[in-house]
Amino acid sequence: MGSGIFLLAGLAVLAVSVLSAFGGLHLELSHGTAGLYFGRLDEQHPWLYKTINLTHHPAAEAYRRHVLRERGWLRGLDYVMMRETVRVHDAMDRTLPTRLVAERIQLLQPPATGAVPQLEEQERIRGRKPASETAK
Repeated sequence: MGSGIFLLAGLAVLAVSVLSAFGGLHLELSHGTAGLYFGRLDEQHPWLYKTINLTHHPAAEAYRRHVLRERGWLRGLDYVMMRETVRVHDAMDRTLPTRLVAERIQLLQPPATGAVPQLEEQERIRGRKPASETAK
């Protein structure tokens, strides 16, 4: 009878510890998610490279510059805002009339020769003429 009481007390303690561990797990996960959104976009943030890829879009780059001027450091939430801004601009481009889209496609100019100075410098080092000089 005495060992049964100890066994019952041990099971009760085990049950309480398991339940408290699951309760703490939710707080830890939500804190981790909050850390993604409100943490600085520094070298340890997982969204850093995703953010730099978005800055190729003019609207996202304008948002980035605005935040840096007004507030300072970019945060994870700024990545989400930039991503949504790019998504909305892309969706707006898909609503343009087809005639206008066709005209834009036909009027786009190819990149100017000499647009990549690093490649031209490498060609000069190797003793070749850069493509921009051979086109002249």
